[in-house]
Amino acid sequence: MKKKYSVRIAVLTTFLLFAPFLSAHAGEDVTFSQKQYKAGQLLVKKLCLNCHNEASVSQNRVKPWSTIIAQATHNDFHDKVTQGITPVMPGFPELSKDQTTAMYAYLRHGDKATSKKSAVSPKAKAAPPGDKAQVTVAESELEKNLSSQLRCPCCGKAVKDCSCGMIPKIRSQIRGMEKRGLGEDKIKDVLAEKYGNKILPIAEIDETLDPDQFYQVAKAYDIARDNPEILEKITCFCPCYRSGHTTLLDCYKDKHASRCNICLEEALQAQELCEQGVEDDEVVQTIHEKFRPKITPVQKHRAVK
Repeated sequence: MKKKYSVRIAVLTTFLLFAPFLSAHAGEDVTFSQKQYKAGQLLVKKLCLNCHNEASVSQNRVKPWSTIIAQATHNDFHDKVTQGITPVMPGFPELSKDQTTAMYAYLRHGDKATSKKSAVSPKAKAAPPGDKAQVTVAESELEKNLSSQLRCPCCGKAVKDCSCGMIPKIRSQIRGMEKRGLGEDKIKDVLAEKYGNKILPIAEIDETLDPDQFYQVAKAYDIARDNPEILEKITCFCPCYRSGHTTLLDCYKDKHASRCNICLEEALQAQELCEQGVEDDEVVQTIHEKFRPKITPVQKHRAVK
């Protein structure tokens, strides 16, 4: 009897010792809604994929998302995302707890949310061709013409030939302005004001190109050749990760940097900081903070509340 009582005391003591850890772990299983899932997905895509992409994982530059999330509590995740990790990862202090919750929920439960979202009823799959769900927006002649003439502000390719992330947005803006009755010339003026003359066809740019633009390209490639150690530590914040780039130095291993103002500006400013005597880690941190994607007030307002 005495032995049974001692065993019960030992079990109870063990439970009391480990209960706080068990409850803390259980609390990390964040519940989420479809609205949170979508908001988290958009934030991760905008802020994280420059560094946390398949190419970086395959080169062991970053850990897979599954490993990061498995090792981080919700509060840890919030702190790391908002404060950053000097010097390799810039922080996003403008993100609210609700926004990091959405990101954490998406990364932790993305597969479950995707499976729920992709569950389509047999009736929906069998919808007739004329059903509203099956209707796609046809490309108008105006949109087709502009897509052939206009250039991507990022890489310079024709809009119709480019797969950059901003192209769907530009096409949507063209359709919206066409619906409001704007003509081809006015649409070009609006887009040029928003994205700069680089979106217009070369033949329609009034002034000739500034020769210094090409000098800057040559100078940036010289910087990359002479300072590979610095550029290897810097993340490029243009969409070049889709080409397998993981660092700014990768952009100078081919012709990509010659067509991208973001790549050029990062290298030129890194060189300027080095010439001022700034330490390497501080150079990396400064470049990351300046060029990392920003959350606008509108995006913050539309985030999950």
